[in-house]
Amino acid sequence: MAHLKYHNKLVELSEVFYQSHCELITSICIELEQPDKIKALQAKFLDRIKLKAKKDPEKPKKSKTSYMYFCQDQREDLLKENPNILLGDQSKKLGAMWKTLDNEDKQKYIKMAEDDKNRYDQELEDYNEKWSVD
Repeated sequence: MAHLKYHNKLVELSEVFYQSHCELITSICIELEQPDKIKALQAKFLDRIKLKAKKDPEKPKKSKTSYMYFCQDQREDLLKENPNILLGDQSKKLGAMWKTLDNEDKQKYIKMAEDDKNRYDQELEDYNEKWSVD
């Protein structure tokens, strides 16, 4: 996992260099009383390298919310009733169904979310112990 930390530090460092060079060009243009050339000079001399921080594939997945469990449970029934429904309309319909659901019915999904949160916390703790640097 050291390679992920190294890569992510490079991403941060690249951004710091880019920002410092932008500030340098800005300062020089202002000093030379040419503020209209700032953007052009930044575009000409600075290449913004598009580096993204990498995610650790061994890091545990985050826990689902009670709403996510509800959608997972209800989506299949919704698709049976409306086989040609678009994804956006599915989301709107599920959201409306969730809003009308009373607290008693929501408790089932809230309990599932709490259990998943406990699972995530435990897995994250184990993960952090495994990769902690002493």
